Amino acid sequence: MSIPALQANGELPPGEHQASLNEVEAVYGSSTDRRKLLMQGLREAASNFELSGVKTLWIDGSFITDKEEPNDIDGCWEYTLVVDTEKLDPFFLGSREEIANAKVEIKAGIKKNGLLIFYGDEPLLRERMNEKGNNDLRYKSFGNSDKNDIYQTNVQINSGKIMFTINSEKSPSYSINLIGKHNINNALAAISVAKELRIKDEDIITGLENLSLSGMRMQQLKSKGGYLIINDAWNASPNSVQAAIDTFHELSGYNKKILILGDMLELGDKEINYHKEIGRLIVTLDIDFLFTYGELAKYISLEAQKGIGRSRVKAFGDKKSLIEKAKEILKTNDVVLVKGSRGMALEEVVNELL
Repeated sequence: MSIPALQANGELPPGEHQASLNEVEAVYGSSTDRRKLLMQGLREAASNFELSGVKTLWIDGSFITDKEEPNDIDGCWEYTLVVDTEKLDPFFLGSREEIANAKVEIKAGIKKNGLLIFYGDEPLLRERMNEKGNNDLRYKSFGNSDKNDIYQTNVQINSGKIMFTINSEKSPSYSINLIGKHNINNALAAISVAKELRIKDEDIITGLENLSLSGMRMQQLKSKGGYLIINDAWNASPNSVQAAIDTFHELSGYNKKILILGDMLELGDKEINYHKEIGRLIVTLDIDFLFTYGELAKYISLEAQKGIGRSRVKAFGDKKSLIEKAKEILKTNDVVLVKGSRGMALEEVVNELL
């Protein structure tokens, strides 16, 4: 089926049709996983998707494009962009205000009356969308709260699957075969784009159901010992560790929950404080045992011991001892989450626990 051209104001012509990602000229978000989820979900939903039809895929400075700089294409994006779907992270770029300013610079690349879709639960982003001088663009927001144009309703989580509806009278039930409530926002971002393109609900449903994460990103593995391993060893930052731990906390139906964390690297002068904050978070959650590996991760253990006690928290200086202790503790119907920065190579621990 041929795809109608966009009108000059960035809106699709009236009438029912199946859209493709050829009509999306840029997607702006955050993180490799988010890029994968957004693009994969839309790819699945639009059967005639071709990557060559996407002129620019821009995710927080990571480009898939034939242009070297975004300034080369200022004012040429006509349709849909998605701005950051996670909490602004000051660990790398400075203050939250500076980061918010940087993230909305993408507006310079959008044509007059073009559409920008953004994460509406971040106050600093919403504030900047409402600033004077932005009246020549259209805005739509998504998120958890009912102040957004699209938000989640009727969320159900069952054995590695999340089902939800959105704030529409005739909303179908959407599902994603991923763990972690934060992935609902990723799905909402994809739904927001797909609906603007008038992709059919049944195709959106199929696209989301076919989503998957790549290896070592909340990867669920069944061990020979009958316990579940969640391998999230690809990388770690304070925000991603918090999201993973929150997801782990939400899991139910297991006898014991064991958390194995490695160093979060490259965090600068406040690296020790960031690790201590993770330790304080763990104290408030449903975790039976905490094991850490690395010089920085030991501060997670030291902080967690204050609330959990020494008997259930231990810091290790070598992987062999950690693996031996984990094998001693883990039994049938237990679950263990393994997460750390890439440089910690915690997949070695996962492989031994299998």
